[in-house]
Amino acid sequence: MEPSGTAAAGEPVVTDNPAASRYELHVGGALAGFVNYHLSDQRISLIHTEIEPGFEGAGLAAHLARYSLDDARKRHLAVLPSCPYIRSWLKKHPEYLDLVPEDRRAVFGLYDMNDLSRESTSGDAGSGGDVTRVWLPEPPESIEPLKSLPEGIEADVWTGSETLPESKDEVELIVLPFGAKPAAITEISRLPRLKVIQLMSAGAEHVRPYVPAHITLCNARGAHDTATAEWTVGAIVAHLRKFPRFIRAQEAREWDWVPSETLAGKRVLIVGYGSIGAAVERRLAGWEVTIDRVAKSPRDGVHPIEDLPALLPGADVVVILVPVTDETRHLVNAQFLANMKDNALLVNAARGVIVDTDALLKELASNRIRAALDVTDPEPLLPGHPLWQAPGLLLTPHVAGSVSDTSVRAYQVISDQLARYAVGEPLRNVIGARGY
Repeated sequence: MEPSGTAAAGEPVVTDNPAASRYELHVGGALAGFVNYHLSDQRISLIHTEIEPGFEGAGLAAHLARYSLDDARKRHLAVLPSCPYIRSWLKKHPEYLDLVPEDRRAVFGLYDMNDLSRESTSGDAGSGGDVTRVWLPEPPESIEPLKSLPEGIEADVWTGSETLPESKDEVELIVLPFGAKPAAITEISRLPRLKVIQLMSAGAEHVRPYVPAHITLCNARGAHDTATAEWTVGAIVAHLRKFPRFIRAQEAREWDWVPSETLAGKRVLIVGYGSIGAAVERRLAGWEVTIDRVAKSPRDGVHPIEDLPALLPGADVVVILVPVTDETRHLVNAQFLANMKDNALLVNAARGVIVDTDALLKELASNRIRAALDVTDPEPLLPGHPLWQAPGLLLTPHVAGSVSDTSVRAYQVISDQLARYAVGEPLRNVIGARGY
């Protein structure tokens, strides 16, 4: 698509970026926001609206919503408004309601805009109603960030059990408890008014298969950055300075003097440069290292993932932080490992399935590279699994993000989401069709 008009400097310009499946809004040449979409046949699903920090409060989300719907009309596309913000915008602009197929309007909480009585009692505070029902894993009064819920939000407690609260026909947003079973996720996904499932974790691969397209899925991106970044740097230093060897020597009461390596002067390659990757880099700032960055979406200073074959041979430490998608499963395969330089250190703080375990075991057995893993495939490891005795491996049981204030940080993210939902603002951390 062409830009939405010739704009003077500082005025918003919207373009369609089909390669990224999103409408992008630029102000003064800078990306200020976007709407992710998915095209299928003659339908367009508007999945997620996001405004970049520094551009919020300027009415840009409404600008994106109007452009997206106008473009759908021009292209004769039916609209599936999976994005909560787009839904709330539609309720304020009923002239666009005809774009949503009649048989799907109820699914998205969209009815005949002339039926004001139905809308006023719908409980959709997130879109201008009186009360919005949400479910939390704990009573809000016991959670510091949630002791004061946004106006119009009322909460019930659901711990993931088979018994659902009495408000099951009213709930619109559910904060999924840690450890919720697939059967429970499937059951709540069928609730008639549910629009959003909010996770307390950064990873979403264990939930995505059970959530239908009309429900918005959000993760807790940012909640675990600090803890995971600390583990990553700690694992690198522990491995290079041979801490596991010295711990074994202490337990055996042996004075095992041996020199170790310094981190200073090393080249660190961060694969999956998002919020956690940036947190790792901040913590490495004083260690005199060189950082290379790789992400699915390249930008200034960040390489595309296609550059990995050229970057791996020069890296002393390779840190894996990518989300689980179809493209990243076994990203670290035999060829990836073969491209790593001799004696390099692989650090996986993402998910076990990113690494081909059999391929890694062969490399470790040859003593050519080393590894530090917080996650494994399979997980947990059975007692007889060969990873337990693999040479050159530092292994922890998926604890990188498990610290004393994990829940508090997650609830801080959730508090912000509830505030946004209550006033119809775009939610953060929406998991798109690509899995992130």
